[in-house]
Amino acid sequence: MSVVEAEGGDEVVACTLGPADARAQLDEWANLRELFRQAEPTSGGVRLWFDSVAEMALRTVAAKEAACCGFLRFGIVGEGDLVRLEITSESADAQPVIALLAALAAGPGLE
Repeated sequence: MSVVEAEGGDEVVACTLGPADARAQLDEWANLRELFRQAEPTSGGVRLWFDSVAEMALRTVAAKEAACCGFLRFGIVGEGDLVRLEITSESADAQPVIALLAALAAGPGLE
C-alpha cells in the first residue's frame, strides 16, 4: 500500500486551505463519485473502493489533502479492477472530516 501523509504527522485537526481552495478541494473529492463502488468503516476511519481508472485522481487528491490536513493519513492500493483508498487518523476529532470526505466521494446514501 502506498501511504500519503504530511511531513511531521501534524495532529492538530485543522485545514490550512483558504475558503476558495477548500471549495476546489471538496469539488475534487466529489468528482470521484461516479467511480465509487463501496465503502467500509474501520476503527480509525474508512475504506473506499473505486474503479481502477480512478487511481491517479485518488493519488492526486490524497496528496493535496495530506498537504493541507496533516492529521489525516491516506493509503492507496490496487486490487484487481478496483483501487482501495483508506483514510485514517489517530485523532478522534478527525472522524467528522473523514466522514465528510467519504460522503463527498461516495455520494448520497453512504452509511
